[in-house]
Amino acid sequence: MTPDRQITPKLLEVKKVYQYIKIQLTDSLNGKVLVKNNYNFLNLSQFNINWKLIKDGVQVESGQLSPVNAAPGQTVELAIPCHKPVDAKNEYFSYC
Repeated sequence: MTPDRQITPKLLEVKKVYQYIKIQLTDSLNGKVLVKNNYNFLNLSQFNINWKLIKDGVQVESGQLSPVNAAPGQTVELAIPCHKPVDAKNEYFSYC
C-alpha cells in the first residue's frame, strides 16, 4: 500500500497467492469445478459458496450451494446448477 492507503497491484497479487481455497474449472459445459482446501486445520463445511453467471457484463443467474465437506488438503468436485444455456456469441464470466 502507499502512504495514503491506496491499493497497489502487489497487494492484489498477494491476496490471490495467499488464498486457502482454490477453485478450478474442469467442465464449462456442465458447470463442474474442483475445489481444493489448502487450510491445515479447517474443514470447508463452515464456508458458504455463492456463485454468479455474468453474460456480457450483466448478471443472468446466481445461487448458493450447500456447504462442502472437504477436509484439510482434500479436493472435491462440485457441479454448479446453471440453467442458462451458454452460447459462443456472447462473453461469459462466472464467480464463486
